[in-house]
Amino acid sequence: DVYKRQTYLMTNRKPRVNKTEKNIGKWFEQNIVAPAFKLLARRQNMYYHRYLDMHAAGSHVPAAPADFECLLRGLPILVECKASIKNLSLVNCLADMVEDHQCGSHRLWMAARGVSMFLFYSDQTRLVEFWSGMDVITARAHGRPLAPADKFGICKAEELGAYFNTRMSVLKGS
Repeated sequence: DVYKRQTYLMTNRKPRVNKTEKNIGKWFEQNIVAPAFKLLARRQNMYYHRYLDMHAAGSHVPAAPADFECLLRGLPILVECKASIKNLSLVNCLADMVEDHQCGSHRLWMAARGVSMFLFYSDQTRLVEFWSGMDVITARAHGRPLAPADKFGICKAEELGAYFNTRMSVLKGS
């Protein structure tokens, strides 16, 4: 089974001992999200593109609109990944983690009828939260916290691919 392989790869990976609050986001993108999307691309006719991180590229590259851009069975999805070692939920760190240019990119994406999604990984719980981009940018713009009830979904890190496929299919209605 496709998802059993992903679970095996993720649960049998050697833990990285040097995770810090500064590099956990990159670790989340490289070790959890990218492998899940790669698997979906192979099995579910999904296209994805991972944007170059402007900090890794230096000041020569403009800010990317998000971490990933996906097309899953005709549904365009802009995905921003956030992660933390110390915070259990995006509810606890919204103002610190989401930047103005990210809100602007997601707002434009949604105006063009795309789906905006924020994924948050807590290293303490090993859970991935799914948040609607509209909820995230609205809460941030009004200076209010995210409501835990607004969470679009939650899954174990090793189940990200299957869960993403299911949740996005619900949005598309397929």
